[in-house]
Amino acid sequence: MMQLFLAYKFFKEVSADELNERKDRVENYYFSSLENERLQYNHSACSNIGLFFWQPENKKYKFPAWQEDNEYVSCFTYAPKGWEQTLHSPVDINEAPLLFTRRIKQDPSLMSLLTPPLIFCYLDKTNSSIKIYNDSLGMGKLYELQTDEGVVYSNKLAALYLFMNKKAEMDTYAWQIFSSAGWLMGDTSPIKGSVRVKPSMEITLNNEMNVPKVLKQIGGLSLWVSPRKLDRHSFEEGITNILESTRSFFRMFDFPVNSLLSGGKDSRVSSAILIKSGVHSTFTTFGPIQGEIETAQKLMNLVGLDDRHIVNDRKSEKASENPVDLKERLNLLHFAYDGDYPPVRQSGRVSVNQLYNIISASCVGAGGEIATANYYGNDSIYQSIIKKGDDGPRWRLSRYLTSSAGNEEIAESVNKEVWALFEEAKQLGIQGLNAMDYFYLKERLRRWAPISGAMNNFTPFATPGFIRLAFDQTPDEKRNYKLHRNILETLIPQWSEVPFYKDNIIKTGIDEKAANNMRIWQNEDKEYVNDIINNRDIWKSFFNEMEIRDLWGRAISGESLYPRYEATFQRIAWICSYEDHLKNLNNKISINDYINS
Repeated sequence: MMQLFLAYKFFKEVSADELNERKDRVENYYFSSLENERLQYNHSACSNIGLFFWQPENKKYKFPAWQEDNEYVSCFTYAPKGWEQTLHSPVDINEAPLLFTRRIKQDPSLMSLLTPPLIFCYLDKTNSSIKIYNDSLGMGKLYELQTDEGVVYSNKLAALYLFMNKKAEMDTYAWQIFSSAGWLMGDTSPIKGSVRVKPSMEITLNNEMNVPKVLKQIGGLSLWVSPRKLDRHSFEEGITNILESTRSFFRMFDFPVNSLLSGGKDSRVSSAILIKSGVHSTFTTFGPIQGEIETAQKLMNLVGLDDRHIVNDRKSEKASENPVDLKERLNLLHFAYDGDYPPVRQSGRVSVNQLYNIISASCVGAGGEIATANYYGNDSIYQSIIKKGDDGPRWRLSRYLTSSAGNEEIAESVNKEVWALFEEAKQLGIQGLNAMDYFYLKERLRRWAPISGAMNNFTPFATPGFIRLAFDQTPDEKRNYKLHRNILETLIPQWSEVPFYKDNIIKTGIDEKAANNMRIWQNEDKEYVNDIINNRDIWKSFFNEMEIRDLWGRAISGESLYPRYEATFQRIAWICSYEDHLKNLNNKISINDYINS
């Protein structure tokens, strides 16, 4: 379900007619396909500052996203997982928003109790000010754009440019990093001039013309990751937080609940958490990898939930049968997520209806890698890192993230972001191999994981409890999956005895997706990729043209390629289609701004 919040402060007088014109550009762009009676629209303002909020009406989402009284206006983007923990006593969910607002005004540090993603803001009518908070990880997509006219914040990047009537251009630095790493790193934005707001921020907008905004770090993330010694009491506290946060989320939705369950470790732990939290759910396993299906079936059998297990082997669901062609899928994804989303999602199914309607709530396993030595779990890689001493962790990430870099400038841009993150980790007392896990948390999970794009999806691995427990582990414990095993032994012991399934194409020589013609060069998606490789220029700025043409030629001729090359072609498609997306966006912006810019 698409939610859109927008907070603004003008540095000049703006008439009611001009404000409505700006509002209409945003509303018409995002919600023109939605019937007026289905659109919830709210606006509140004090002089030159104000809040807008839109979302499709949905009576099965129970938490009031907008609420106001004589003193405050409360606005929540994403479901506030863990809101109960911020209040002194149990309260009715319909009374929660304004009580939550008053608690946060008293003690902003309470934001650290909530599970990402979340953007919360309130307008204080008495003090004529707006406070905006993003979650402790910065997973909630909060963007800022400041111009000579004013400053504006939103969870939808295009809305900033529509509202401020400013031409949108691709940010070269951000897309350089994307082309090599596969996601937008740091505080970069896909559009020039804007930024993604840092984690754990409090932003204050008041009606003083000479003070654009006041930024303050409230420190939630440091509480989750700074080193400490783990004991049994800490583990029990963490498990309690994980279960309570899980219940908190699913209580806000009156929908069927589904959990994704493969044979691997992350989805197994997330499904165990869902079961022990008492949430009634079905469990879905997707193929085509037979080993995953068989492992998941065994797990369901052990807990007597075979009747709630759904298996989709995907063998009759090839991308060639996708009802929406790749070009249109990409257009929809950019419209919904502003390019700040994992490009691998282009291979799935997407429709306009999905963007505006929720029919279920899901538990997913995104983020479990922060406790499983994602960047140094492989024995050979681990030994190479250790041999390089103190430089090993940075060498590992640089090598991993720049292997697809089209030139030295791009590699340097990626390394700049990696070095900055390592310095940040060092300031928090996180060094050595653990710094790579901090990198995964702050970069990969925060900016790559699709959980930030859907308000009805939940991962227990983003809860404060799990993150705290993950950073209590030693590197060796992470390499042995100790936290995952401990959670399973505590919640569903019989699941801890079933070996984790891991597909290894290099060892087996079998690529089951390729065997089922599911790679991008094997199905109808190849027509769009072939067209942009042969007829578009923008991708050549980010990739080695001769190498890409050679790889693509080999792929479509039937040669077997490693799956990582599919990711490269997906990035090329993502970049080219984003260029088209901005052309369409700029068509909605007044021609006067082109003259002024």
